[in-house]
Amino acid sequence: MDKLWRRQESGYSLVELLIALSLIGLVLSLAWGIYTFGVTMYTRGNDQSTLQQEERYLFEFLSRELMYAFGVEILGSLDEVPEPAAGEALLYSNEQGIWGKMDDQATLVLPASRASFELAFRGDASSKELLLFDYTVSLVKNPAITHEVVKTLYLFNSKLKGGTGTVLRNEKSS
Repeated sequence: MDKLWRRQESGYSLVELLIALSLIGLVLSLAWGIYTFGVTMYTRGNDQSTLQQEERYLFEFLSRELMYAFGVEILGSLDEVPEPAAGEALLYSNEQGIWGKMDDQATLVLPASRASFELAFRGDASSKELLLFDYTVSLVKNPAITHEVVKTLYLFNSKLKGGTGTVLRNEKSS
């Protein structure tokens, strides 16, 4: 009779195994969620850093090129640009990046390998020495990450000519 009441308990029951598997699944799904969140935040931070780096380089380049330039003139588009005289430089953007053109030689100043750029120039109504430039910087791999900025630049050696446009012409000092 003792044999009938005594059960052999040398293993786990099905309920115990199901509970253990569900707990392991819960822990693994939480770990996976934390991992994907970390990767997403790292990628987003890296994208923002790239965008800020490209934007900072663009502003420093424009400041360096234009702050002490002579005869700065804003032109509406490349179609409106007359044949440049010797010593005149053009600055404009297209889908390949930001270009500087001098003496019929165009140089890609800031290529659109990591970020794309759109430039627009306008004068300040209160002063002919203030150049406002609007620029939009977008990441190439993720165009949803975009930054639009309006910056003001004081022209030390020039009175600004023209109203608004996407091309800037200036004389280079020798």
